[in-house]
Amino acid sequence: MGEITVKADEGNLTATVTALDAEGNQTTFDETPTWASNDEGVAQVTPSEDGYSATFTIGEPGVAAITVTGIETGSGEPVEIVSTGLITVTAGDAVVGSVEFAVGAE
Repeated sequence: MGEITVKADEGNLTATVTALDAEGNQTTFDETPTWASNDEGVAQVTPSEDGYSATFTIGEPGVAAITVTGIETGSGEPVEIVSTGLITVTAGDAVVGSVEFAVGAE
């Protein structure tokens, strides 16, 4: 999952999505990928014509979850392949905390 933190006065932001097969080789989806932002007030998404990239207009401070959905039909039935990312918009200089998790740590 990709993540980025930007200031609210940031210009446009761009992103790309890559489809990989089971062996990790680059491939394409069977249908044009679709992009969505769960908070258009934070980051408004405009996908490219082929769906493999998008630009974002940055808005108010907050966090927007971005999802890109590609369709794979190789097995006969359509299967959604979902990729996600987060855009965090801060009001000024980026001041962000980080939480790290560990299994079995004391």
